[in-house]
Amino acid sequence: DGLLLADHLVGGQQQLLALAGALAMRPAHLVLDEVDAHLDQATRTRLRAVVRTAVARGAGVLEIAHSGEALPDATRVIVLSAGRLAWEGSPEALLRDPAALAASGLESDPVAAALARAVASGHGLAQAARPEVLGRFAEKDVPLASVSRPARERLVARDVAVSYGDVEALRGASLGAGGLT
Repeated sequence: DGLLLADHLVGGQQQLLALAGALAMRPAHLVLDEVDAHLDQATRTRLRAVVRTAVARGAGVLEIAHSGEALPDATRVIVLSAGRLAWEGSPEALLRDPAALAASGLESDPVAAALARAVASGHGLAQAARPEVLGRFAEKDVPLASVSRPARERLVARDVAVSYGDVEALRGASLGAGGLT
């Protein structure tokens, strides 16, 4: 009957569905744990734009990330080691501090490495994150779309079904977030 249960979706689809459901509630705060893992580059780009829109509309976001792609949108970075605070500061300060970058595990991340070189050469982080600037500082392929700004963002989940055990709670719903409207 075309019904697709959430537990039959692949990881990335489940993440988008969960985020769309959370955003539909217009939360004051979001905690995002590896929110862009298992997503293709185009979807990660759109997702970053949706998160930026949530922040612009006043939502506080705590993002747990292990990728340099999150740095351009961050205002603060906290590095944990063995469950303890190892470093705290701005994204720019992290990129300028080789020891902090190593402690974060981002020293081998191609986006973080390119951002660090761009910031070290005098570019501000917002400028360094532009694809045309980032590309000049990349030593290997960098997912340049990860820091580009799409003109329109949209998350859509169609024919959503949610069940708890044998009890069907939702069937055939469509969820979407476009600029968080």
